[in-house]
Amino acid sequence: MIYLLQKNGHEAHLKTTAEGQLQGMSFRRGVPVKDPKHWTFKTSSPRRLPNWISFGPHRLVSKALRDVLLSVMPEGIEFHPITIAQKGREHEYFNMNILTRGDVVDVRKSTFERFSDGTPMALLGVHIKEPTETLPPIFVANAESLPTGLLCVTESAAITIARAGFTDVVLIAMPAGKRHDFRKLTSSGEPNPFSKTSSAPLPKRSFSWPDPNTFTTPSLLLGAKMSKPQVQAIHTAFGVQLPDYYLQFLRKYPAILDKTANDLDGLEPLSQEVVPKDAAKLIDMNAIVRQPETFWLEDEEGELPWPSSYWAIGFAAADYYCIDTASRDQTVYLTNHEESNFVTYAANLGEFVSKLVAETEADLQDLREEMGLLDDLDD
Repeated sequence: MIYLLQKNGHEAHLKTTAEGQLQGMSFRRGVPVKDPKHWTFKTSSPRRLPNWISFGPHRLVSKALRDVLLSVMPEGIEFHPITIAQKGREHEYFNMNILTRGDVVDVRKSTFERFSDGTPMALLGVHIKEPTETLPPIFVANAESLPTGLLCVTESAAITIARAGFTDVVLIAMPAGKRHDFRKLTSSGEPNPFSKTSSAPLPKRSFSWPDPNTFTTPSLLLGAKMSKPQVQAIHTAFGVQLPDYYLQFLRKYPAILDKTANDLDGLEPLSQEVVPKDAAKLIDMNAIVRQPETFWLEDEEGELPWPSSYWAIGFAAADYYCIDTASRDQTVYLTNHEESNFVTYAANLGEFVSKLVAETEADLQDLREEMGLLDDLDD
């Protein structure tokens, strides 16, 4: 039995990070990569990169899939290293160049869509011959006579690949002696067609989401001041112990945050919404980031919720300033929702205040200048 090997509907939209990379990626005839680190691509989707990415005529495979293919056939495939950058992380991929060939398609019994001069343009129906014992485990079918490259594997190779448990790789059976509708063939099939070759299911990540009702208990609604009973109520409801340096910050709240405006009219100081000193606003802010099914981080296995020890201390448009209550240092972090990570914003709260005030004043000044230019144009 011959099996068609292809990706299972997943795709990633890649873009080059250097001009001319597409032209240089001509590995189909085994052209070596002189500088592997040069070949870097960026992607924004999907959240988790699949093991197989089709990129024009190229097949990019993950290291895990490459290792399995090498175990099936140590020679006959060239793998050229490629780097894919996603959300600030670099992932190791390989451009796969199949050097082996297999004459398994009966071209005379297959059907094609043709150009006006009779040249085959697209494969419509494929008729498979009886496979020979000399076929390599992995090969491209009838590379010289088909308009579409068919990446095929023998049954023993298919079983090995299926056992590896790749859920985004499809193995489609192509029985010999019959004609297969090519479009139906490539749009159907199960990732693992071998009933006796069941792979262990991937562990499903589950999270213990906090009950939103715990954030609206009467003990948390003791007023605007961060009193001792309220600090204890926060510890009970949120599971965090607010550090002394942060409580001192609230008790001796920097006057400059009350004086520095966050709007052109000077009506809204930074202390109102950006860095609230009001306990109720802080509680509400931290309840929002902990809402069930709300994700802030991402690792190799998928998305992650707000870290349980992190306490949001300020609002930054679509992101938040926060501290790690479980850490001994006083670093202030800033969430980065686009990259699904947290970045260091300041070494401590003093630096945080100075940096925030300077950035706010600079932004407002830029806005005033822009509006002044607009006024000049109107005149």
